Amino acid sequence: MNLGEGKGHLVQDKRFYEALKKDREMNRRKYGQGRRGKGRAKCTISPLKPLYDMDVEIRPSYIYDHVAGEVRI
Repeated sequence: MNLGEGKGHLVQDKRFYEALKKDREMNRRKYGQGRRGKGRAKCTISPLKPLYDMDVEIRPSYIYDHVAGEVRI
């Protein structure tokens, strides 16, 4: 057993460190969670496969010009 000589020095006993390494339950609690993965999109908007099947009405642009003219004061 090697005793530390002052503040900041570790007490080194190989049996102590080997016992800590072999303690699987403690290591599971300390390191078992693992890293959380980065946030990933679970579902994306894809032009190939629509998320929601719906009909979309396409209007000519002159209708919007007409509506904008009515709103102006």
